[in-house]
Amino acid sequence: MGVLWIKLGKKLGLFLLLISFIFCPCSVFSTSVSDLEGRLGEINQEIRDYQSEISQKRKTAQSLEEEIVGLNQNIDLLNDKITETQASVRDKEKQIVQLSQKIEFKKKELEKEGEVLDQLLCFMYEVGDTPTMEIILASNSFSEALDQLENMSWIEKQIEEKIESIEKAKKSIEDNLAQQKREKQKLAIFNSELETEKAGVSFHLAQKNSLLAQTEGQEEKYREYLVKAEKEFQRVQAQITSLLAVESYVSQGSVKRGQVIGFQGSTGFSTGPHLHFGVYIGNQDVDPIPYLNSGRLSWPFDSFIITQYYWGDFSHRGRGWPGGLDLVSYPNAPVKAAADGEIILNIRQNWGFGHYIVIDHGDGLRTLYAHLQ
Repeated sequence: MGVLWIKLGKKLGLFLLLISFIFCPCSVFSTSVSDLEGRLGEINQEIRDYQSEISQKRKTAQSLEEEIVGLNQNIDLLNDKITETQASVRDKEKQIVQLSQKIEFKKKELEKEGEVLDQLLCFMYEVGDTPTMEIILASNSFSEALDQLENMSWIEKQIEEKIESIEKAKKSIEDNLAQQKREKQKLAIFNSELETEKAGVSFHLAQKNSLLAQTEGQEEKYREYLVKAEKEFQRVQAQITSLLAVESYVSQGSVKRGQVIGFQGSTGFSTGPHLHFGVYIGNQDVDPIPYLNSGRLSWPFDSFIITQYYWGDFSHRGRGWPGGLDLVSYPNAPVKAAADGEIILNIRQNWGFGHYIVIDHGDGLRTLYAHLQ
């Protein structure tokens, strides 16, 4: 018995819902479209947010890419300096080896010269104690004595010069060797500083690359969200288009071709004052141009420019949504009905098409006038 009452209750509920739809179709229809338009506005805002995030992430990624290029250039420059410094260190090492060899050679030369000096010193020691008078008396002539005394003086001078020359040469080599060692040490320190700087830049570069990968991953995520939101927008827009094609509606007033139905505005999601004009056959949007050029429909403005065609890059159709034309006339220009018909929708909202009107012209043909004042 309880199951029977439940079944009867369900049938009664469906019957009452059907009665309410038949006798008040406009209310149901308008509420449905309004609800969907509200959802459309929410999705559109989500799309804008995702696009903003994608734009921000792209700017961040571009900034990071530029920094990475700069860091790589810095590393290349440091590598060149390190290579150059290491080459200089190797040159200094060669010079140090050569100087060390020269010092060894000079030591051997000094040893030989030392032996000669020892002999000369011994000779000078032997003759150095002989009185000058004895040298003169021992000589065959006074001239020979003078020559002997001059030779001894010359030998003594040569000994002094040789000692001085050897000491200078030895000191010069030792000074040069010490200088080369100091320069090598400086180069080694400089090379170590370059390596440390390179390690710091490389660490910074790794951080930037990691941050770039993270940013690009976030950008890709937002792109996925954007694709989903756009698909949802298309789905909701398709529902609205289907509702625009239903036959059950109550006329909100008849209009004649060329009759003023509103004024150019920028309500809803609009980038500026203009009219979005759409043409529908059944539940499918179509290109308005053939209908306008053939005269079946008249232009909704007396004077205007077309800022976006049906297949334009930034049109609704270009983004995969129901399309139309964007027309711009002078401020507050009157908008006229494109043909005789019945106004079936006259909705005002803060999103989507804003204030828009839909006119049914019969045989499934309907026109849309959006962003009105």
